[in-house]
Amino acid sequence: MTAFSRAGVLRGALIGVLCVAYPVMSFIGARLPQPNPIGAVVAFAPSLLMLTWLAWQSPRRLLLLALIALLLAILWDQRALLLHHYALAYLAEHAGMMALLAWVFGRTLDGGQTPLVTRFALLAHGTLSALVTRYTRSVTLAWTLFFSLMAGSSLLLFATTPLSVWAVFANVASPLLVLGMFVAEYLVRLRTVPADERAGPIQAFRSYLRYNANRKAPAPETADSVSPPVLVNRR
Repeated sequence: MTAFSRAGVLRGALIGVLCVAYPVMSFIGARLPQPNPIGAVVAFAPSLLMLTWLAWQSPRRLLLLALIALLLAILWDQRALLLHHYALAYLAEHAGMMALLAWVFGRTLDGGQTPLVTRFALLAHGTLSALVTRYTRSVTLAWTLFFSLMAGSSLLLFATTPLSVWAVFANVASPLLVLGMFVAEYLVRLRTVPADERAGPIQAFRSYLRYNANRKAPAPETADSVSPPVLVNRR
């Protein structure tokens, strides 16, 4: 195994551990008696880490990192207030993520755009029949409605039930519901799409990775961007 592949495996394993560990820590933190310093740290840490990572990837790294340092100073100055209201950070992370996913899927349903699930199918098959095109558009709409409903349910439960009940929904029920949505869509796909036109779970995941890779790939050079050859006088 090369150093590059080992790094990829380690990075994937670390992401997997974090994806499992954070819901568990968030569930425990949300159910702790408030105010609780541990719960507050767990509530704010993911957002701050994400902001730091995005700032590090930005060409304006120093400016954004300085702004994050200023934000940390403000949070520390207002720590007494945040300690009594850190549950709102849990809500913002969960409902905000669900709303963001709904927007990511829903924005591709606008006229003139290719629905997101259709893009995945095109990467897997190259060309699509009219049936598959209609089906993938319907699946994109279904995911949009699903994530919108999840965001709305999160807000409703947070406002009307104890935090411990909301924590069960956000950290236990939500991953199970997302998994159930995947399974339900796959079962519908088996009955709707012909075998030679549908992708299995592994192929669909590979299409998603390819889609992300294509988004990050630099644009190909155009004729205008290529420097003309240098002519050397050999007389």
